[in-house]
Amino acid sequence: MGQLISDLNDKGYDPDSNGQEIVMLLNTLLNNKDCVAPFVQYGGIDACVKLLDQNDSNPELAKTLFDIFKKVANASDEYKKMLQQKKLPEIVNRVIKKVGVYDKKLEYEGRQLLFVTNLCKVELEDPNKINVDEIKIIEPIPPEVKNFLTSGRQVKIINEQGDIKPMQLIFTQDLMKVSAKKIKSNLPPKPKYIIDTPTIKKVLKGHGTDAFKKSKGLFRSIPKPEVCFSIIGPTTVDGVKALNIECENEKEVDRWIKYLKIVLDYFKKTHTIKGNVLIKNK
Repeated sequence: MGQLISDLNDKGYDPDSNGQEIVMLLNTLLNNKDCVAPFVQYGGIDACVKLLDQNDSNPELAKTLFDIFKKVANASDEYKKMLQQKKLPEIVNRVIKKVGVYDKKLEYEGRQLLFVTNLCKVELEDPNKINVDEIKIIEPIPPEVKNFLTSGRQVKIINEQGDIKPMQLIFTQDLMKVSAKKIKSNLPPKPKYIIDTPTIKKVLKGHGTDAFKKSKGLFRSIPKPEVCFSIIGPTTVDGVKALNIECENEKEVDRWIKYLKIVLDYFKKTHTIKGNVLIKNK
């Protein structure tokens, strides 16, 4: 998703490039509601608003972008506010006045979009009437956080039997999954070591599950709680999914928990996560 939006920013809607295909592909991807949050996260709203603003006389492009914006607006009230803050209603009204007279379908879809974003008047809205201070804007996930999580780090994973294995803890590029995989292996991680980010229930510093106690052996003591944390996910037919992690030092544990909280808070604000997530960092 991020690469598509980056390419769109570079190529625009030039028919001689694949910019047109990128817009169509983004529209298709957004039929899946799970794609809306990554679209927003990687700057999709900014890219598409800019594209519409620069091509306000192109009816075919406008129709596709209207469809994209409707899918985004329908995903959450926060996204509606973001579209308002980007002054999308003003641009949509401009497009309607320019080409809606000749294309009634475009005018109808434009009116629908304005209604969805709670600005259904066809007359141009006065931007000065929009109180920007009252609009809650969701800050994007900082690049250093995303880079850290998606690059992965070598840790020790303690499984349900108490076995300790050196593995790589890593997030997918869209931050929608966290997993533990074998180091220097091209094989995908086992399902038991994969947790979907929106299903995370708890992030606990210390010995978050009994797996740590089981790790004690004849020549091995239980790892110190300050260098451990657990990511606890949903309950499945096989039991509760959990990643029990031992880091090199407490500083690394605190960094993981801090960055996990940033991601989980972001997903909570964008309604990707519906319930509450317990985070214990002490």
